[in-house]
Amino acid sequence: MWVANTSQGSISKVNTTTLIEEGRYYADPNPAGASSSRTSVNIDGHFVVVSNRASYSVTKFAADKGDCVDKNGDGVITTSSNKDDLLPWGSDECMLWNTPVSPPPFGYNGGPRGTAWAPGDFNPATCKYDDQKVWVGWLDAPTHAIIGRFDGVTGVQDATIPLDNWTSQISPYGAAADGNGYVWFINVYQELVRIDTETLEVKRYPGEGIQFYGMTVDGKGNVWFGPYNNGNVAMFDAQTETFHQVPNSAENHRGLAVDGNGMAWVAANAGGTHGCGLNQIDTNTMTAVQFHTFEQCSTPVGVSIDVDGFVWMVDYGGWAYRIDPETYAKTQVLIAGDHYTYSDMTGGGLFNAVMPG
Repeated sequence: MWVANTSQGSISKVNTTTLIEEGRYYADPNPAGASSSRTSVNIDGHFVVVSNRASYSVTKFAADKGDCVDKNGDGVITTSSNKDDLLPWGSDECMLWNTPVSPPPFGYNGGPRGTAWAPGDFNPATCKYDDQKVWVGWLDAPTHAIIGRFDGVTGVQDATIPLDNWTSQISPYGAAADGNGYVWFINVYQELVRIDTETLEVKRYPGEGIQFYGMTVDGKGNVWFGPYNNGNVAMFDAQTETFHQVPNSAENHRGLAVDGNGMAWVAANAGGTHGCGLNQIDTNTMTAVQFHTFEQCSTPVGVSIDVDGFVWMVDYGGWAYRIDPETYAKTQVLIAGDHYTYSDMTGGGLFNAVMPG
């Protein structure tokens, strides 16, 4: 699991089995001014990207030394080995590229936020996905959004999609890819945006009372939202192109994830119906199942599902929880720093969207 350490301008790699932070990496040449936030893991789990809201860049890291590059040719991969081993920018050989977005954002509110890997094209000869792309959203003017497409291997920005009449005064807030060739973005509180990854065709769906904030895509291709300001969890049915809300689920929601059994797990902040915790929703029956509380709870932000099906909730306050979806047993993992981190931190969201079940 990859957690953005917003206050430090870095990103942490946490082993979801051992619960150990195995490495920590600067996310930008100017880490103090980076404000690292959204992280997204590709479909095979080998790579992660992190978007930096204040320094206007996107950075890619490799999870395993076998995918890192011996840039100085000394025969050794120089990389962070634990939570305290933070190497100077440019010396960690598991940092593969750093690309400034273009055209540049107009300010912090316009900095890159919504970030998602798309799966690419499945190659039956190799059983791998080729031509994987990274999609990122930002603003280059107060009412004008940009969706940029970046080559997953080189980091080159190879497509730029303008979105006029952007009404929220903040960059595209969340992003997620599905298994049907689309990538989805939200205009926070305003609308849902769908982009065809092949044709680059854009379709926009007004909110109809939905407070778009956190988002993810499930295995059916439907888009789920964690509305803020005591809003009900909501869903966009991609087949009928209609919005639906889950009754009696109102909280101050943020990030969310849907697991392989159709359970949505939604971070909730203080001030909502039940306060600080995790809202569990059955996406098959559209019902609220249970609200989970935690001994220590500050500001839950990001949620993700790991390779073993455990639910992870990352708290801004400096820790994460691993939750067993069957027994509801909770394990706290301390991760130093402030974590304003959303998106698919494990790759579990993309994997489930493309290969449900």
